[in-house]
Amino acid sequence: MNLITGSFSVQPIPIHKDQSGQVAFEFILVVTFALGTIFLFFQLAFNHTDGYLVHYANFMAARTYLTHDNGGNDIGSSIGSAAGVAQEVFESYPLSQFNINADFNVVTFEEGSGLFSGTTAEFEKPTNLFLGIGGGEDAKLLSESLLGKEPVRKTCLQLTCEAMTGDRNVCEGSSDQMDITLYDNGC
Repeated sequence: MNLITGSFSVQPIPIHKDQSGQVAFEFILVVTFALGTIFLFFQLAFNHTDGYLVHYANFMAARTYLTHDNGGNDIGSSIGSAAGVAQEVFESYPLSQFNINADFNVVTFEEGSGLFSGTTAEFEKPTNLFLGIGGGEDAKLLSESLLGKEPVRKTCLQLTCEAMTGDRNVCEGSSDQMDITLYDNGC
C-alpha cells in the first residue's frame, strides 16, 4: 500500500503452467467420492426400511398361519387353509407401492419340522444408485418368520385319544365300548 496516495498495487501470483487446473480437478474428485458415498448410504437405508416393511408383513402372515384352524377333520385341508389365509394377509400389505416384489412362501411341518414351520419372503433390491458405486448386482434379501404351527384340532383329538386309550383312531366315530368326553386343553 502506498501511504502517500492510498492506492494498492496488485502483484499477480505466479502460477506454474502445469498446475493451473489442479485445484478444480481435486475438487471434482473429492466431491464425486463424497456424493457417491452419501448416496450409497441413502440406498442402504432405503433397503433397510424396505426390509423392515417386508419383515413386518411376513411376521403378520406367520402369526395368521400359526393360529388359523378351519376346524375340519382333514389335517391337510386345515394346513392348506391356514397357508391360504396367510398368503392373503401377506398380500394385504401394499409392498408393490414401494417397488418391492417379494416371493412369499409357507413352510409347512412336512417341509421343515414342527418347530421350523412358518413363512418366508424373498426379494431383491439394488445396492447402488449409480453404476459402479456399491456393486452392480442386486442384494438378495430374505425374511424368515418360523414361529411354528399350533396343532390343528384333529391332531389334538388324536393325541388326546391316544393318551387315553393307547390308539389314535379308537375315539373316531361311534364306539359301544367307550363313553368318553375329550377335553382339549390346547394340546
